[in-house]
Amino acid sequence: MLGIWRSEMLRIWNRKSSLLLYIAYILIVIAIIWSHKVTGTKVLRFGEGTVVVNNLNLPWLMMSEVALFLITAILPILYVDQLSGDLYSGAYRLYVLRPYRRFQFWLAKLLALSAITVIFMGTSLLIGVIAGWLFFPHSSTFF
Repeated sequence: MLGIWRSEMLRIWNRKSSLLLYIAYILIVIAIIWSHKVTGTKVLRFGEGTVVVNNLNLPWLMMSEVALFLITAILPILYVDQLSGDLYSGAYRLYVLRPYRRFQFWLAKLLALSAITVIFMGTSLLIGVIAGWLFFPHSSTFF
């Protein structure tokens, strides 16, 4: 099962569309961080007020915007591209010829896509933490 999952991860990352989607996602994350840097504040979504952005709250504020965009746009594009790509290209016929059960292939594909989701979220969180530490004012954690 681990071999199937590894081959699915390689298949996902070897596609140009996946790499382009990942690069576009990283650029969107950088644009959101840059907008927070330029304004210095964040207006909360439901009218609760305005928050001054610092190194501690940048990852939280950034992830609230990025996660919404990720769930509504990026991940559905990735998932539909991966699942329909096998059906369109006929690669699913090769799955049937292998000595594995069909549910093992679909489970490996879904686990690989969920690992890609974790990679997307982890990358954006890591970029947010590093950018908060480098480019934003440091707030005191004791006050």
